[in-house]
Amino acid sequence: MLEKRREKVIKAAALLFGVLGLSLIYLLFFNTGLEIVSDPQNPTTHVLILNNSQHRIREVSVSFLVGNQKIVVQTIPSLDPSQTVSIPLSPEYASNGAFTLQATAPYHLTRQISIASQSAKVDNANVAFTFSFPTIGFVDEPVVVSITACSYENFPLDLKAELSDFTNEAGISTPASDWTIPPAECSDLELSYTPISPLEDLSFKIRVFTPTRVLAEKGASMEIIQNDVNGGV
Repeated sequence: MLEKRREKVIKAAALLFGVLGLSLIYLLFFNTGLEIVSDPQNPTTHVLILNNSQHRIREVSVSFLVGNQKIVVQTIPSLDPSQTVSIPLSPEYASNGAFTLQATAPYHLTRQISIASQSAKVDNANVAFTFSFPTIGFVDEPVVVSITACSYENFPLDLKAELSDFTNEAGISTPASDWTIPPAECSDLELSYTPISPLEDLSFKIRVFTPTRVLAEKGASMEIIQNDVNGGV
């Protein structure tokens, strides 16, 4: 009877010490508190390394994972509780349209985050375009084409717009225009083309694009007639 009781006590003690040992190992080697979050002030260009614990975290290493390479970009000697450090998302560290960052510290869980690069975000932005243009133009008078863009994103969109692919071109068009759409707003842009001779059917395209993708394209056509004021028929 005594022997059985002793066995139970030994088993209970072994279980207790096992739980305490695992807890100690977790606390020593797998502390939480280190976080990577998007910078609310600059969500497409920076992230924040955050100490979300009640203790100081030492020797924090921040790396980008680019393909099969791990590139250390910053070592933070220590992070106090609630302290943050801003890390820029340099385009050279983007891979497959995204940034993958990793933060490590001794005795702490490794944190990793993937964030779409700014160009990738713009290329896939939720934005609606409408186009407006006349059906008749006059020789030597600018024809104005209007574009309205409404963005549903929380970051600015840096775009370009142009008139292109003219058929039977006989006139002067403006070069591509830079266009920044504010976050969650609508914005208007005007492009112009000045015909220099009459034409029954002037066809062209209105194009909005980024360095890597055409976001919107609209075919347009109009009749160009001689302006009577400038010496009509």
